Amino acid sequence: MFDIIIRSFIGDAGGRILDFYLEYSLIINGIILLYFVFILVGRRNYGRVLETVVFNLNKNHGNQLKSRNPKQLSAALRKIDIPWEAGIDSTYLPFITPPGSFRLYLKNELNLQKLYTNDILADTLIDYQKQ
Repeated sequence: MFDIIIRSFIGDAGGRILDFYLEYSLIINGIILLYFVFILVGRRNYGRVLETVVFNLNKNHGNQLKSRNPKQLSAALRKIDIPWEAGIDSTYLPFITPPGSFRLYLKNELNLQKLYTNDILADTLIDYQKQ
């Protein structure tokens, strides 16, 4: 009875889509679940890459970057060679996901430069130096 009512609301095309979904629901839901697992792992990778880059910045250039405000630190980071390779090597899986995003990014130097702006690095470096 419910099937007849629902199919009358969604029409012929909707009925075909519903039949397709019912037939392949396990595969469709599995793909969606796997994607969200990748999102969660990508967010963990984002944090790990950020920690590694900030740790290496502090280790290599700590004296130049100490006791500065965020704007000065951001300007100083433009002149420094940021260790992106250490961040790329810090995780095994080849993708990252920034917080608040559902998009997977490949973990390469160009994407890291886009996702980890100098302002983000400066704020994280200040927090790291306070510890």
